[in-house]
Amino acid sequence: MPGVGPQSRFGLAFTRRLVPSAVDRNTVKRMLRETFRRHGMKHSGLDCVVTMRERFQPGQAPEIAAEVARMLDRLLPAAA
Repeated sequence: MPGVGPQSRFGLAFTRRLVPSAVDRNTVKRMLRETFRRHGMKHSGLDCVVTMRERFQPGQAPEIAAEVARMLDRLLPAAA
């Protein structure tokens, strides 16, 4: 969705049901925020929200971060 300014915003939405451990939730949040921070999408002026649909398994965080990076790559041409 188009944002209100030149900087993009990034939101995360997932529940304790999908990521039961607080430690895992925080790990996933930190990893995804860092993925967004390093991506060129940050300066495109779009607002993005990521939701999880499947239960998180420990050790799966790098795969999720890579998938989010691929999704951001697909959105980047649309922002231009």
